[in-house]
Amino acid sequence: MRPCRFQTIVQVPATGAPVARFIGVPAGRYAVASFQDVNRDGQLNFGGMMGAPSEPWGYSRGARGVMGPPRFEDAAVSVGANGGVIPVALGL
Repeated sequence: MRPCRFQTIVQVPATGAPVARFIGVPAGRYAVASFQDVNRDGQLNFGGMMGAPSEPWGYSRGARGVMGPPRFEDAAVSVGANGGVIPVALGL
């Protein structure tokens, strides 16, 4: 997967689940990557077993990679002209 121009920072609300809203995204196939910046340094930190992320992270469709990010095809979802909802569960 490669970086995309559609990126955002989400503040966690006091109640309810965090929601990221992207405006102006054309219809197409996308994969979503997300992480919780626990130490607030602006990046996903690594250092777990075998260089695994040490902060909660996840991809659309629950995709997981082997020794790196998943393949685009494993995380890709179709987004129509009216948008959509793409859940991402975070875990270690």
